[in-house]
Amino acid sequence: MSKERYIVTDLKLEQKSSEEILSGLLESDIRARIDKIIQTEAPIYSSLIIKRLLNSYGLKKCGSRLSSYLNPIIETLPYLYYKEKDELVFFSENISCDVYRPCSEDIRYSYQIPYIEGAVAITEIMCEKRMTKKALLSEFATRFEYKRKGAQVVTFFNGSYDFYKGKNK
Repeated sequence: MSKERYIVTDLKLEQKSSEEILSGLLESDIRARIDKIIQTEAPIYSSLIIKRLLNSYGLKKCGSRLSSYLNPIIETLPYLYYKEKDELVFFSENISCDVYRPCSEDIRYSYQIPYIEGAVAITEIMCEKRMTKKALLSEFATRFEYKRKGAQVVTFFNGSYDFYKGKNK
């Protein structure tokens, strides 16, 4: 188990409208960009894939029409995935499942980190020393470089703890 640096996919910014995306003419470019995002950032939630993709086209929000168009494209890509918090978590071909990647809040918020990464950090902590769940939360927050343990960090910890205990939902 190890801590690694989180890297955001470097995608060329091209200004496109939602109508251009929905036209279907960009589908091969969309697939290529999604592929690059998964290869760089996995494990990754489908919502963060869409966010990265839309940001690369100069768009900030994903409405229901874009979501309805993009989700089936994402789901047909040849990657392993599982469902967590009512969305999909994708893995790349070369993903190591014994790594967690803390990051600053401007890159990835706690709610954007899959529980499997949190479970890896918990496993590493518990291999070093047994502790109470409360102490574990403090060490967990430290490992992910969170200065405060707000509601989102606690939710991330609890989901990761359940995943660690084999209760992934």
